Amino acid sequence: MALMCPRCALRQLRDPMPRGGLRLTCSGTAKTVFPRYPTPRMPPVTNLSRASGASVSYPWRELLREWSRLWLGPDAGEVERRFPDWAHANGWLGASGAPRTDIEALEQRLGATLPSSYRQFLLASNGWLHVNDAEGPLLNAAQVGWLKDLDPELAQT
Repeated sequence: MALMCPRCALRQLRDPMPRGGLRLTCSGTAKTVFPRYPTPRMPPVTNLSRASGASVSYPWRELLREWSRLWLGPDAGEVERRFPDWAHANGWLGASGAPRTDIEALEQRLGATLPSSYRQFLLASNGWLHVNDAEGPLLNAAQVGWLKDLDPELAQT
């Protein structure tokens, strides 16, 4: 399984999907992850420079809605059957957005400011279901923490 840094993941979502599925290409590795399922494209974000002083808005709700549609839709085949009934009923693989107080509590607990893109993700969906072997579940704001605190044994390896 190939892993990607967040910058490469964002670039992959904005770039056209190659024929045959999404290819993860980071650090010289590549693997076709979705040979059957299309991947939603993130609308372009024009200015990611912090120096510009511009506030960047990430279209998480739109992207996640499309992602849910693809994984829960009729073209998903056998894969969609593994999701809980509430996900099918809502047409949504995430949770409701995190309250700002939960995000602020997370930043206090971590002793760090979250990146704007992640804060906006949590506001759109406070966590995300496990959809395949390339993407595990994304924890909600109350579950997120430093690896050394969440899994000390893994952090030691």
